[in-house]
Order: sequence, then C-alpha cells, then structure tokens
Amino acid sequence: MRRSARGPPANPAPYARIAYEWNWPGNPRISGPWRCIPTLTRPNGDRSADTTFGRDSYTDVAIDGGYQFLGDGKHTATIDAILTHEEQNLKASTGSGASTSPGNHLNQARLNMAYFYQQTYGLNLGWQYTLG
Repeated sequence: MRRSARGPPANPAPYARIAYEWNWPGNPRISGPWRCIPTLTRPNGDRSADTTFGRDSYTDVAIDGGYQFLGDGKHTATIDAILTHEEQNLKASTGSGASTSPGNHLNQARLNMAYFYQQTYGLNLGWQYTLG
C-alpha cells in the first residue's frame, strides 16, 4: 500500500517476513504474515518540509499466500492473495494543516490469478478492494 504522497523514508524502514512453503510435486504453495515496522516520513513526503510537528509514521501488517499448479507444463496456473491493514499516524501532517485527522487506517484485499497454456498464451486477472 505504498503511495507516492509519502515520499522517501526519513529513516530506515525495517521489514519482517515469516513464510512457510509447501512443495508438493508440481504444486508449490506459500503463506505467512509480514510487517513493515513504522516508516517515518516528513509531512507530505517533502524533504524540505518543516518538521516542527515531527514526522508521520505508517505501520503495515499483512498476511498473504500463493499457490501454483505446474502440472506437465501444458497448463499452468497461479493464484496469490494478500490482506493488509495499515495504521497511519499523521500528527505532523495534521499539525502543518495537510491532514484533518491525526490517525487513519486502511484495509486492503488483493487477489491475482494467472493461467498459461503451453507456456505461450496466458491470461492474468487481478482484483483489489481498499477501505479506509
């Protein structure tokens, strides 16, 4: 849920990921949670912005999973899904007048599916829903 309005991080943005992979013959599957620990940025993502009110921070927590059907190579398919929750601390943007609320959150669901025939012709479909 990265948005260009955030701009570059003011500090390193730690990221943690735990995943487990099942490797069934011809059908690998992976799933697990991840977390992006608060990313501190300047208000509006502007490097020259006044930081009198501090910095904004964002915390993303998600769980995702994926499955591949590889078969004999004639038909292959992949499905991936992710559910993400983001907490926003916009005290700096609120103090500078760029935001009307110091705390917000977003929830997002994404689903992607792909099918390929003889590793030549394919179809990709994606769906996304964001609330917050």
